[in-house]
Amino acid sequence: MHELSGKQITRLMRHHAQTIAGLAKSMQITQVRVREVRRKGVKGPGYVMDWLQAITGDPNYIVIDTKKVNSVCQQ
Repeated sequence: MHELSGKQITRLMRHHAQTIAGLAKSMQITQVRVREVRRKGVKGPGYVMDWLQAITGDPNYIVIDTKKVNSVCQQ
């Protein structure tokens, strides 16, 4: 999985009770950057892994296929 849409990121954040401010603080980035990613998404395996791990709080969170993310995003 090399891409997460903004919609997927937004839903994952809601599912894991992550706020924009909280995620920005934990990733040491600006809230503006979090909002931008929620609009545009992220591409690239490294970026996807970083965002998934930050949102879920699980350092071992790795997605092999989109089914895992999509199942959360459809709840």
